This record gives sequence, C-alpha cells and structure tokens, in this order.
Amino acid sequence: LELDLHNTGANHPSPKKIFELADLPLGVRDFVFVEGDNILFLALSDMKIASRIDAYITNVTFPWEKQSGSTHVTVGALLVYRYTPKEGTKEHKFDRLWVKSYPVQTNVLCWNQALKMLAIGMDDGKINCLKVSTEHKYMQYEEFCVLKTHTARVMGIALDAKKNSIFSVAEDMKFKITDLSYQEAHTDLPIGTAQLKNLEYDAENERVFILNGTGSVFIYNLAEKPPKLVKQVETGSTGILRELAIDYTSNYIFTCAMDGMISILETGKPGKDRFTKMIGNMKGADNARCIGWRPSKQEIIVGYESGQVTFWKTQDLQVACNENLYQVRCF
Repeated sequence: LELDLHNTGANHPSPKKIFELADLPLGVRDFVFVEGDNILFLALSDMKIASRIDAYITNVTFPWEKQSGSTHVTVGALLVYRYTPKEGTKEHKFDRLWVKSYPVQTNVLCWNQALKMLAIGMDDGKINCLKVSTEHKYMQYEEFCVLKTHTARVMGIALDAKKNSIFSVAEDMKFKITDLSYQEAHTDLPIGTAQLKNLEYDAENERVFILNGTGSVFIYNLAEKPPKLVKQVETGSTGILRELAIDYTSNYIFTCAMDGMISILETGKPGKDRFTKMIGNMKGADNARCIGWRPSKQEIIVGYESGQVTFWKTQDLQVACNENLYQVRCF
C-alpha cells in the first residue's frame, strides 16, 4: 500500500443510485446479500427510544402474571427478499418471501451457506439461529436454537461450518465460541475493560479481529486452545470502533470510529500478526458507522450516520467523492 502524497491523477468515482428499497416498517440495523441466489436478509429495529421502552414494559411477563401466548409488541424484525433483475432493462424487483418479528431489537446478522443457517444477534444478548431451506428456494425456515450466550447487546457474530461453531462478541465485554451441537459456549474470554463493538473472523488463517469502544483492535490466534491474544493495537481513535475491513492480498486493516478517525494497520503475512502496527490515520466526519475496502481502485469507503458515503483514495489520502445517499439516522 503506497501512500503517495503527491498523486493528483486519480480518477474519482461518480456513484449513481440505481434502486432504492423503500417503505420498510423499521430502521435497518444490518443486512446480508446471498450472491448467486439473490437473497436479501434484513435485520430491522425500532430506532425510537420511547417505543423501545414502551415495548419492553409491554413485553415483560412478571412471575405472578399468566403467559399470554406468543403475542408481543414488535421492536425487531427479520425480512427476507428475493431480488430479480430484469435482463435488458434497468428495472429491479424485490419480492418479500417471509417476515419474522421479535419483542427485542435485532442487531447483527450472519449467514453461512454450508450450514444453511442464519444467526441473528439480539439486543438482549441472545442469538437466534434459523435453518433456512435452500432446497425450497429460501421460502421455508425452522427454528434451530436460541442461544443465551451474552448478557448484553450482541455486536458481532460469525459462523464456521467445519467447526460447527458460532463466534460472538457483545457489550458484556465477552468473546465466546459456542458449539452448535451442544448449544453451549466452550470458550468464554473477558476482553479488556470496554464494551466490544465488532468481530471479523478469518477462518482460513484461524484468527479473529475484535474491536472495542476505546479504539483498540485485539487479534486472537484460534489455533491455540483457548484462543491466544497475539496483539492489541491502539488505533488513532479513543472512541468507539464501529467496523473494520481487511485487504487479504496486501495484509492491511482499515478501521472507522464514531469520532471520525479512520486508521490503517499493517498486519504482515498470516502468522506474523504479533508485528501488527498502525501506519496511518485521517480524520473524517464524526459518527462513522461502516467501512469497506475496494482493492481494484485502492479506495476506502466509509458510511456515516448522516447518510453520507465517502470515498478515500489511499494514494493521496484525500476525499475522492462525497455522496449523501441516505437521510435516515440510526441509534
């Protein structure tokens, strides 16, 4: 990765919105698009604090009260769509397949094609696992299990078919690995003194990257039993790290934080993670929510709470393009 401060010949992108899936009943928390099958999973939640409090009070059943069946006030939902592009036209069609509602907020999603499983991390620390029938074109699903894994909001999850396990982090400051056969956590690691905010699982190299709420990145070697902390790296931020993106070819990590700091870490080749170091950062707008890496253009793409999407050219660390694509605020 060359940070050429004198490169002025970059071609700046001109993003164009080609379709918008509007009129969703709740705010979008996370989504997964299954390429090839053109299936879109959407995790939705009520973003209004007053609504969530009202729903919590309504949905609570006290010991002296009778169970009222499955009726609840919905504050979270899972929506499933099939995307059908019309060849030779610019038309885009999304057909809703099914909906599942929840009495708590949904927060994060993870889909594993080999397991045919969708995991939904919830606001109350539980993880809902659904088996989705690909043979029936995603039209049918069944409850596999509800894992009472954490005691606070689940912030990051990953599924591994070979290990038949689910990896998760939450705001209870715990990193857990749960065996899906026994539905019990066999690894329970407290990490630091700040809430954990996200997780990136690298199955091929048996490592996991964990972000926290004070600007730290933790790298764990999963080949060790229990997992071994290889390196803790401080980024240029002291705030909440929201997400990271990895360049697996050149071995770089890009992080974004709520204070607007975008950091670049160099990891070296797999197995050399203990030498990971920060090599640069730049200040963007506050309240960054997500980050992506486009290797073909050597661009960092950052999404913000305001709806703005910013493209950064790494050759000159300058903003290549700003687009106000959305106008929805999330909490």
